[in-house]
Amino acid sequence: MIFSTLSKHLPPDDQWDKLLKQADTTGALLTHDMAVQTRKYSDLFEPWAKLHISLADHTFYSREDVVEYLHCQADAASMNQSHVLHTIQLYDAYRSLVTNMGQKLFPWTAPYFPDHLSLYTQTNNGGRGIVFTAGNNQVSFILTSIITIRKLGCTLPIEVMYLGASDLSPNMRQKIESYSGVVTRNLEHMIQTGNGWKLEGFDMKPFAVLVSSFREVILVDADVGFLKNPESLFLDSGYVETGTLFFYDRVHSKNDGRNDWVRIAMPEPFSDKVDKKLKLSEELGVTREDQESGVVLFDKSKHFIPLFLIAWLNGPNRHGSPEGISTKGFYDVFYGDKDSYWFGMELAGSSDYSFSTGPLASTGNLSKIFQYTGDQNTKNAIKLDEHAYNSFHGIGILKEDPHLGRTISTFDRDVKVCSYQILHMDRDQSPLWYNGWISDQKKSTLQMGNVWEFEHYMVEGQVTNGNNPWSWLEGFKGCLEGRELIGFTDSEKKIFQQAIDAAKDLGIVKVPP
Repeated sequence: MIFSTLSKHLPPDDQWDKLLKQADTTGALLTHDMAVQTRKYSDLFEPWAKLHISLADHTFYSREDVVEYLHCQADAASMNQSHVLHTIQLYDAYRSLVTNMGQKLFPWTAPYFPDHLSLYTQTNNGGRGIVFTAGNNQVSFILTSIITIRKLGCTLPIEVMYLGASDLSPNMRQKIESYSGVVTRNLEHMIQTGNGWKLEGFDMKPFAVLVSSFREVILVDADVGFLKNPESLFLDSGYVETGTLFFYDRVHSKNDGRNDWVRIAMPEPFSDKVDKKLKLSEELGVTREDQESGVVLFDKSKHFIPLFLIAWLNGPNRHGSPEGISTKGFYDVFYGDKDSYWFGMELAGSSDYSFSTGPLASTGNLSKIFQYTGDQNTKNAIKLDEHAYNSFHGIGILKEDPHLGRTISTFDRDVKVCSYQILHMDRDQSPLWYNGWISDQKKSTLQMGNVWEFEHYMVEGQVTNGNNPWSWLEGFKGCLEGRELIGFTDSEKKIFQQAIDAAKDLGIVKVPP
């Protein structure tokens, strides 16, 4: 049966040259060509993997004895000789095409992985784990995150990917690996760059996911802090359904021709999700679809080939030329790796991904915030009321309620809550994780005065009629305005304090004598 499937997918010989020809376009046009080719490659790879991958004793294996097996079938009279000859020749042709096409499109994982099938086999044998990417300048943040994650009860193995000794020194690697279940891995050994391109920052993140030893990955930025055990994310309904979980970024008030670029790069017909995103951003006059890549969940076994295209968007062709919109690269119209995850999925022909429905929030302490903003309304605001947060709307607060102990404060005027941190809420509206670390700046050492004060948060409102709920101060401080502030629970404040204490113990935060 599987060989008849191969026969159906194998194109005629006269189409091979077109499939294996290197594209001579650039920018959005090249992205469009890669999307078309990747969809064809995915159609070829799926039955190829089914033929070779087998499960024995709870371990996946890639068999390399297919031709020998066919000869044995002939000897046992299970198949006639002419059919055996035809099937072997079909197998040889298919192997040649799928291997060469994979090498042409996505060559960087060889020779560490001889072909994509060997990487796919490893992927299926992997479990769950956390992946960080880091250089020497991010070690302070990562160590704080690891300590906090472990205190939350997370026992997942952790891989920290880096780009050679100049990126992460042996001394820093030793510090990271002093924590249980943590290993550092040199991405330069697994990803082959060259011909004028190299990985150098957040562009390495999708590659780190691709070659990590895990099947199900939580990709985490170094400056992310969790308020819940990150293992709970695997139970999210969106992840369970699709094998992915993405998070939105704050709303931005410009588009810069992005929709025009997307319409060139994305093969038609557009999916309902892409069509909705384009229409919504045009109606509102803002970019709502921006993804925040501080935390990304990915089941690689479900979305193996799309992950290659996601990595490609961050690879050698990430920049194009500035002459016109059609020649710009992905990084010329999107910010770094952020949107490459959902967009790469769509390019590969899959809308089977999930965004969390939890809103975003800005967090802080009003007195601390006034020091930065000088906003007189915030300084002069009078608290009118403070009452318990009741998510059950009059039914009564239950013990299981994640908002138990939370309060809402109401003021007599709009107050402005600005912070470097983006607070991401869970689907039940409770705080889940934050990006931006524990400080108002990112330095190797900090004074206590730079440590942020996590007292309360303000949840973003809806984007309507082009009105953006977010405003911006210098240095990427995002601001929300409103009359209601929600207080963190005592247990959440304790988690924040654990991160601060970890930074103190590591010598990152200098405590005055």
